[in-house]
Amino acid sequence: MGAAPPPELPARRRRRFYARLALMAAAACVGLVLFLATVFVPPFLHARSPSAANPGLPETDLANASFSQDRVVAESWAANVSGGPWVLVGGEAITSPVPVSVPLDDSGASGCPLIPQPYPSRSSVAFPGLSVVDGFGRAPLWTYDFASTAGGGLRVAVDDGNASTLGLLDLSPPDCPAAFSGAVAVPEALLDSTGAGAAALSLGGESFLASYPDASISYALEPLLEPGAGGLLADAWNVTFNGCGPASMAGSYDGYAELWTIWLDARTGALEATNSSVISCPAGSEVPLPYPLGEDLTFNHPVASASGETLYVNTSVAAVCCGLTPSNLSAALHPVGDAPIPAHATLAILDSTGGVDCTAAMDAEAVFPLDCSNPLLAGDLFSVALPASGNGQYELAIDGLWEFDGEIDIPLYAASPV
Repeated sequence: MGAAPPPELPARRRRRFYARLALMAAAACVGLVLFLATVFVPPFLHARSPSAANPGLPETDLANASFSQDRVVAESWAANVSGGPWVLVGGEAITSPVPVSVPLDDSGASGCPLIPQPYPSRSSVAFPGLSVVDGFGRAPLWTYDFASTAGGGLRVAVDDGNASTLGLLDLSPPDCPAAFSGAVAVPEALLDSTGAGAAALSLGGESFLASYPDASISYALEPLLEPGAGGLLADAWNVTFNGCGPASMAGSYDGYAELWTIWLDARTGALEATNSSVISCPAGSEVPLPYPLGEDLTFNHPVASASGETLYVNTSVAAVCCGLTPSNLSAALHPVGDAPIPAHATLAILDSTGGVDCTAAMDAEAVFPLDCSNPLLAGDLFSVALPASGNGQYELAIDGLWEFDGEIDIPLYAASPV
């Protein structure tokens, strides 16, 4: 695998490793300075030339803009599209040394299915290439995702200051992350992409670009769960550096490169998490899409234990590639033979320290999207809780979503007792 990334697409937003307290403390001063000094761009600053609101940014061609600069154009366009009123819930840009063609569903922050309009034959979005990928959060093309109070979705592209409709979004789970169906409007005052990019550069992105001069960088503003147990959604910046760069240049790195992602609170600029991994670069046009799930995720043999009236069947992740997250997966409890679906069955995903990342009720035979956003790691535990008094044999079926395809069946009835 590797957000293995699609052949021309930087790996999609992959979220885990809530930053250790020490890392957050080390970055706090940097984040605060960036937040106060460089990151807020009032919505009226639409001119694409360098602005006094962004001191310290290098000179750039006038075709590039930040998220907040092109946001003005996108919101003005959306205000005249039927089906509203529309509220902005996310945005994305991809910066690459060469043009990048992205499938429609992957062309925005939400990753939700997109019904192309007004051009039904459209199948992709072309992000223009840049002469220099500097990491400062400006791009020639941004896409913006909107939601309506009636439950509809809309994606708008702003290319060189000109807006157009890409299509209507299907915001219904499980094909669309639940965070977007319940997302709140992006506030006017927030960390702009220029600030997010500057923070990412100061926290490791600059050295990354020095090691991978052909790297591509994606910027996604998306609603994510806040750290802690509150379960509240808040906007965060996901800045991902992909060392593979364009597929045509992947050979420069012998087929392997680093993938590095940083998440920043979009209101305060605070560092929330980082994730670094080694990925296999796509082999040009021959890379398989979608990616075979079984090649990117493997499990150890399940182990069963009883506690009171509950039977726990646990299977740990043996190996996982390249920032794969539970949001790329769905789970179903499949009976073997005539076994009934047990009442009150649940699935929990725990990290290696025993902390619960997310849970899903499994009281009927259906597919349950895994709505936790932390990337999976080797050692993470998939724990199924069943009534100890129930009769029957079951399999836990893990299916790939989005760019992953395939099913992994874990035979719970074959679990070793402890």
